[in-house]
Amino acid sequence: MTISLREITMKTFHECNTISLTGEQTHFVVSNMYSLAEAKADNVFCSLAIYADDQMVGFIRTKKIYESLGFKSTGEICVGDAVMVIEKWEK
Repeated sequence: MTISLREITMKTFHECNTISLTGEQTHFVVSNMYSLAEAKADNVFCSLAIYADDQMVGFIRTKKIYESLGFKSTGEICVGDAVMVIEKWEK
């Protein structure tokens, strides 16, 4: 089994929203719908689907750490990851 994180697209948006929380989890996290909307609105969080092989099994929301440190995307993809650069630090 291969576990992977994938971008949530319009094709997978509905599937992500059908993933439900267990009773114990509802006290700790907001719904997937709220998380997706907040990530789109504030552009600080990144929403990713968790896949086991080709089946969506979960959802994760994380801060865009690299962007918050000043990294910028070049638009290139290398081995499935975005290539990012940061300008040289000035002393």
